[in-house]
This record gives sequence, structure tokens and C-alpha cells, in this order.
Amino acid sequence: MSDYVLNGASIAEPYHDVTAARTDLAALLRGLALLDANSAALPSLRMNVDPWLQPIVRNDVQASISLGELVHGFYGTPDHDLAAFFDALNRSVPADATLTDIAVEAILRLSPDAPAPGYEETFPGVLAAGIDALICAAMNFILIGLRRSGLWGFDAMGFVSGSDVYLFDHLAEPSHAEAIRSRDCATNLLLGPSGQCGLAYFQVYSLAWM
Repeated sequence: MSDYVLNGASIAEPYHDVTAARTDLAALLRGLALLDANSAALPSLRMNVDPWLQPIVRNDVQASISLGELVHGFYGTPDHDLAAFFDALNRSVPADATLTDIAVEAILRLSPDAPAPGYEETFPGVLAAGIDALICAAMNFILIGLRRSGLWGFDAMGFVSGSDVYLFDHLAEPSHAEAIRSRDCATNLLLGPSGQCGLAYFQVYSLAWM
């Protein structure tokens, strides 16, 4: 299972409405739980912020709710499984923690020069996600975040770097998880040992072959 990288751009600005924040967070966690439904072990959640220090809701200057607090707000509700799922993920801070020097160098060599063919609509999101998108493209990780704008309405994103095209999965809601699973089944044409298709999708190819 590919690791997840939290899209910092999707949580950079706090929500003003706690209900909207909770709705988007629940959609993300439901999507991740769906993607991991048959996994023997959960992947790592890579992030560049401490969820307990990152404000996700701010009603006024004096009051704020952190991402961790919003997640734990699901405990004691019918959605308590979402909080338990989040807590079960192995979190790595920062997002490039445990990566080798070679891997970091590969990430830093990438530059989103242009949209990938067929993925033009996703390019603004790639640019907004910045280093988080590059990590996913280089390492075959899955970019995840809150779907709070049209930038994050896609289940895959892509860009051109030099002469190569990079595509990577993106998830913000359950429909994205379904698309990733379906795409992987169609791409690999084989089933995993658990009886369902693998869940990661990654592609790099040279423009010279297009």
C-alpha cells in the first residue's frame, strides 16, 4: 500500500464553519478507510504539520480548533470509527521522513513545467500542492486532503517535468477511492492476494514515446 501525503495546501487556511470542516474531514477519512478496507497493514500518513498544532477551524481571533481536535471530535458520535482509523495510521512528520537521500534528490529534481496530457484541469492543483505533489509523483505515494475547492476535485493529477510525464493518485472523498481502485484493476488486470485489485496507480513515461 502506498503511503499517504497530506496536502498542506488544503489545510493551510482555517475554515470559518466547523460543520463544513467536519463534513470535508469525514469525507476524506471515509475515502481512506474505503481504500484500506482489505489492507493487512495501514500505510503511513506523511505530513509536514503536527495535527494537534495545525488550526483547521477558527471562528474568531480568540478561538480555534486544531486538526487533531476536529478528528477526535468524532469520538462519541456515530462516526467514532473515523477517529479510530486516523489514530491507527502511522504518522510521519515531516512528509519526507525516513526517505533515503537518493529519494529526496529525485523529488527535488522534479519541476512541474506543464500539465500532463489529458490532465490539464489538475495542473493548478499540482502547483498549489507544491512539494507534497512532487513527493507523491516521485515516490508513488497518494496525495490526500480536504476537498474545499475545485482544485481538489480530481482522483488523479499529473504534470510534465523535463521530458517525463508523472501521474499520481489524489483522494479527498470516497468517490476518489472508488476511482483509484477501478483504475488500478483496469491498469494491472490482476487481483491481489486478498481478492481485490491493488490500490496504487503511478505512471511515468517519456514524451518521446507519445
